[in-house]
Amino acid sequence: MSDMEIQVAAQTRTALKANLTLRCVLRDKYRHTSRRSADVIPWAQSRVERLSNALNVIQMLGLRNIVYIFYDLFLHECDKQVRTEITESFSKKRPIHMITRKGKVYIMRRDKRRDEDVANQYTRKSSIDKGPLPYFSDLTDPPFYSDGRRIERWEEGYVPVAEMVREDRRRRQEEADEKRRQDEPDDKTGQDKQ
Repeated sequence: MSDMEIQVAAQTRTALKANLTLRCVLRDKYRHTSRRSADVIPWAQSRVERLSNALNVIQMLGLRNIVYIFYDLFLHECDKQVRTEITESFSKKRPIHMITRKGKVYIMRRDKRRDEDVANQYTRKSSIDKGPLPYFSDLTDPPFYSDGRRIERWEEGYVPVAEMVREDRRRRQEEADEKRRQDEPDDKTGQDKQ
């Protein structure tokens, strides 16, 4: 986001001056081929590094390579205790300020509709991912978790979700077939004796 122009809505500017911090969601396009977190996280960090070093969640959508980057913005004057409180309780519902891009201009504005959704995303991610921030999500190749550790497609031990679903269906079908065989009367015992 070097040499960027940012238009900040009045309500957002007022909130930043009053609180010295904002919870932001940047909506941007990801134009690279690799969707590995090891590649996406540094890219996302570079998108917000001039604004923040508190990167929290990266959510990649499967549609049109849209990426949502959740982060906290702190002004230099923001007290360290306030920063710690916000970063340690990020699942708490806070006002969300959305950043979208039109051409080369980033537009930053308050978006009340996103407050509940973002708080839920933080809560959900922190309940399943016990690793360090930022949390990472890819709706095209969703990771799965083992003991709170995110495992992605490119790592050893990864089982694609589609394969897991197919295996689960196959197992349930086998169990149903076995139960049906057990419930069916045996040919010899099911016939009447004459």
